[in-house]
Amino acid sequence: MKHFTTAITYLEKARELKPENRAVLNSLKELYARTGNTEAYNEVKKAIDQ
Repeated sequence: MKHFTTAITYLEKARELKPENRAVLNSLKELYARTGNTEAYNEVKKAIDQ
């Protein structure tokens, strides 16, 4: 789980720099799902679907 948390931290920073990057968004969505962060998952899913 610690690796997921570390990855999320880096991916969130990557998202700040390139908010439209689909690879980053999809990775974040997957990690939020795996860690049970439903609110963040839904927010990223919404960004992907736009």
